[in-house]
Amino acid sequence: MNISNSSVPQALSGYLSEKDKRKYTTTVSLLGAAFFLIHILTPVIVMLIAMPTLIFTADAYKKIDVESIVFWKDSVWFIEEDTRHNNIALRKITLSEPQSIETACDLPMRRASLLADDDGIWIISSNCMTQYAGKGLAKLNLTKHPGNITKPFLLHGRPAALEYAPDKTPIIMYDGGIWQKKYELSLGHLAREPRTAQKLRILGNNNRIHLFMQLGNTLYHRSYSLDTGISNEDNWESVGTIYKTWQAVSNDVGLFVFSLRPSQNNRQITAYVNKNNAWETIRYNQVPFARDIGVCSLPGTDRFILIAQLLPGSLRMLEIEGQKILKSKSFGKGFPFGPGFPLIFIILYSCMLILPLIMAIIISSMMRKHRLCCYKTESNELPYASLTRRALAQIIDGLILSGPFALSFILMMSMLPNPENMAKSYFSPLIPMFLMLIGFPWMIACLLIFSATEGSSGATPGKWLLGIRVLGTDLRPCGFGRAFIRNILKFVDGFFNFMVGVMVAALSENWQRVGDMAARTVVVDIKNKTL
Repeated sequence: MNISNSSVPQALSGYLSEKDKRKYTTTVSLLGAAFFLIHILTPVIVMLIAMPTLIFTADAYKKIDVESIVFWKDSVWFIEEDTRHNNIALRKITLSEPQSIETACDLPMRRASLLADDDGIWIISSNCMTQYAGKGLAKLNLTKHPGNITKPFLLHGRPAALEYAPDKTPIIMYDGGIWQKKYELSLGHLAREPRTAQKLRILGNNNRIHLFMQLGNTLYHRSYSLDTGISNEDNWESVGTIYKTWQAVSNDVGLFVFSLRPSQNNRQITAYVNKNNAWETIRYNQVPFARDIGVCSLPGTDRFILIAQLLPGSLRMLEIEGQKILKSKSFGKGFPFGPGFPLIFIILYSCMLILPLIMAIIISSMMRKHRLCCYKTESNELPYASLTRRALAQIIDGLILSGPFALSFILMMSMLPNPENMAKSYFSPLIPMFLMLIGFPWMIACLLIFSATEGSSGATPGKWLLGIRVLGTDLRPCGFGRAFIRNILKFVDGFFNFMVGVMVAALSENWQRVGDMAARTVVVDIKNKTL
């Protein structure tokens, strides 16, 4: 239907009748309020539906005590704490294929250490001690609990530890159901405070023990013969620079100290090896996002198993021989929210784009029934461009305008499920950053080019494809200046993904959004010159 503006009373300008005006404005106002409410609630609803499957079932609640790892019966054993269920479990990784993490049993204590011998695994804490031999836990009755002790170690096949005392440091051993004092040694002037016991690591080897102590970022070593002792209390040698996480182990080759060295955003595994009474340094590959490490030796070989705690609930296991990493395998999720997390964001943003389009389609059908659909000047007359076509044209132009930002977002979302691989490459995280940087000049350039083409021919790529044009209110090209003002004011019309612009155009006399009113322009349909 095509009715000239001059045949309609001034009060009804833009509408077919008073009844059409009341019905249309009331319906569109209610429809707009409903869509604004849906636009606000959609992210909340999507997140409430998606988050339980992405967070509450994730491994992000699990913390692995990698420093407790031991080797027993072709498996690496460690303690894992599930903070969500307040549960602590003894778990293992089988070294034979297929490698997997399995739960052996729940543990009744916190802050425990593991020791492994031929008979089973000792689980030791300051107030409890149990043993696992493959068929559940056997709790051991302690008549005396150890005091402030170091991390336990094996000596003569029995659990042992250093118990701190002001003058002398006794070595206590678990024997006959009780902890008994067996030896005494002095730590020297490097260790004169109770916290020393928490900085010590001890390795037992027949009648000799090796003490490692961290002071600042320096690690010191001292060997102690249980038969002859050491006459010089301060005979400590410097091993090298270490950081918060380090582990001392031994095998048939000699003594090894593994440490995590910060290297930009990654962590590099560094090992100090004692050969011929001298410490040599070995550097291995970087392990991105490593927070803590634990090491155990494989009996009868010169190989080690190193487990690195990565992001919450995930770890990486390395098999090391000499200066080579023979095998590397990850367990758990690389990102706490799982691979479905980026998809949720893409679906959510797609919904935000579709809502204004659906609203424009509905309102367009109503405008054809209740409103005048032609714009007329003294010398010319053209049909208004429907809100549907204008919305589609805006989506096309918006994709071009925000191309680098959209591509950067997609790349970042694709990297999130596996940030470990992303961190291994220096260039992978730089590509989205580069796209973000060029996105701003790209957007400004597109804004200027679109303003120039709109000012001269009334078209942008989207408008050209949809057969609509921007013209001045005299139906002539509006020029660069007015087109630029119109495009700048998209930042106003673009609120709520252009829902504001759709509503203003739907209720204004000449189907104009805020930018059109300021620039004195109208959007017309050149494909369908008659309706």
